[in-house]
Amino acid sequence: MLNSQTCKVSTLFLPNSTDWDLRKIREICPDAEEQILQIKTSKKGAEDKLCWMGTKDDLRETWNLIRSKPCLPPTGISRCHLAPWIMWEVWTARNKLMFSNLILKTEDSLSRAIMMAREWQDGQVTTEKTKRMSRPHPQATFQTTLKTDAAWNATSRRAGMGWTLTQNDETASFAAIENNVSSPLLAEGLALREALLKICNRGIVSLSIQSDSKTLINRSPAPELYGVVADILCISAAFESVSFRWIPREENTNADLLAKQVLSVNEAFMAST
Repeated sequence: MLNSQTCKVSTLFLPNSTDWDLRKIREICPDAEEQILQIKTSKKGAEDKLCWMGTKDDLRETWNLIRSKPCLPPTGISRCHLAPWIMWEVWTARNKLMFSNLILKTEDSLSRAIMMAREWQDGQVTTEKTKRMSRPHPQATFQTTLKTDAAWNATSRRAGMGWTLTQNDETASFAAIENNVSSPLLAEGLALREALLKICNRGIVSLSIQSDSKTLINRSPAPELYGVVADILCISAAFESVSFRWIPREENTNADLLAKQVLSVNEAFMAST
């Protein structure tokens, strides 16, 4: 019998793997089975990382709200934001309290923040730069194109993954299914990772990776994507040249159809069993 008090996350993995061991999960923490299975771990050994999971009122929204507030004229600040300097003073005051047992007055901290913001603003000398016409650099020619897409069922938490690989004007189609997927964004990431895992040993030199998911292509820091994106970057580093490009949905119809078909077939099969 395993002791839940001394277990680590790795205890819940299958031997020599980062795949979840369902038997151990049900033995140690059965109430969290669904939540654990929806965490997609790295298959390439990405380093563990603390992530801000975020809420509807997350830090980014709060920060953007603060930055949108104008500084009133008495501060003398018109060309920069005061908020970063206030945050810096709060951090400094916290450190002085923690390590030197010094308590700073709020008025003094605010005055220093305004003073530093003014100094920074005055130091920003803007000079007009003449624009020079330059010849565009030739872009790399990619002989192989990978297009991926995913379809997601919110009820079953199941995702269909489809991708096409085009080489020398010949296109091959692939599809797969993934269970315990928490969001459509994660489904898109899993589709790209699965496609790269399947083609990484085909001797491809240059690869153009295309998807209609802007969030995925821009590699936005969504915590649920950390392990998946880490694997994508690790696998893509094996190619001599690689590019990530967003394409509109109408240019990705084949991968989209593959994903929807495999999901539909799987859902029908599961419903009949």
